[in-house]
Amino acid sequence: MVEYNSKRAETMDAYLDSQGESAMVYEKFPLEVGGRLEEHTVYAIPTSLLTYNIRNGRFAIDLCRA
Repeated sequence: MVEYNSKRAETMDAYLDSQGESAMVYEKFPLEVGGRLEEHTVYAIPTSLLTYNIRNGRFAIDLCRA
C-alpha cells in the first residue's frame, strides 16, 4: 500500500492489511498534489501510528531553531 521502504511504512502497511476494507474511510478523496487535484484512497489510521515530520513546512521554524 505505502510506497516507502521504512519501519514506519511497514507498520502502517501491516495495520491496513489487518483491517482490510474496514480501514477505508472514503473510496476516493480529492487532494491537491503539486498544484493538481488528484483522487487518492483515504484510510482511517489510529493516531498512535502517526508521527510529526519536522521537515514539513509547518514546522520549519522549529527546525531552524534547532
